[in-house]
Formats: sequence, structure tokens, C-alpha cells
Amino acid sequence: MWGMRVQRFRAVIAAGPGGRAVIALPFDPDQTWGAKTDHPVGGAINGKVVRGRLSRADGGWALTVTPMWLRDTQTAIGDDVTVELSAEGPQRDDLADDIAAALAANPAASAFFDTLAQFYGPGTRVPPGP
Repeated sequence: MWGMRVQRFRAVIAAGPGGRAVIALPFDPDQTWGAKTDHPVGGAINGKVVRGRLSRADGGWALTVTPMWLRDTQTAIGDDVTVELSAEGPQRDDLADDIAAALAANPAASAFFDTLAQFYGPGTRVPPGP
């Protein structure tokens, strides 16, 4: 439903800066999905759709959600939740060997590739221009 290699876990939502909520991850997304500066993800928290980016925090990785997401989903700081996340965006494992080799040979291109939004993934149909 949310992509390949879904990670499921339970967590307690912690308070973050600016009214945001933070969910600490019990896994290393670099080991699970490949090394990146941050990881675009999609999934669900207690069955409520969430999208965001994982980032390094306090020696681990975390997902931050906005105060608006908390309000709209009737979720609160301190809630014990079930989280399901999977990587969004094109994944290097999905690439043809020659493209993967070209990215491996060019660190700047690799870093850019890793930031691409999910709608540029394999099998995407680009809408026709005007």
C-alpha cells in the first residue's frame, strides 16, 4: 500500500519545536533504504495518512509532523501510536545499471537524485505540456 519495505513500529509522539510533534524511529533508514541526507517518506500514523521527511535528530532519525496534522487527525503529544512508513521517491534499487553507475560516479548528481519528489519515480507518466 505505501511502497516497498514498509517499516511498522509503535512509538510515543513527543513534543518538538514550534508546536510540532516528533516521532523517533527505531530503525536506521540509511540501512533500510540506502544512505541519504534525509528521507522522503509516506505512510500512516494510526491509520491516518502522513507524508514527510525523516531527518537526523539526537543521534538517531525522526519524523516531524506539523501542528495542523495533529489537529486534523485528532492526534496529540503523548499518544502511543502505530506508525507505518516507506520510502517515497525514486530508489536506486529501481534504476537501470547504467544510470546507477553514473550516479555512483558523480556525488553531486547522486545527492540531487536523492532529493527528488515521489512523483518522479519509475513508471511515472509526465502530463503533456500546454
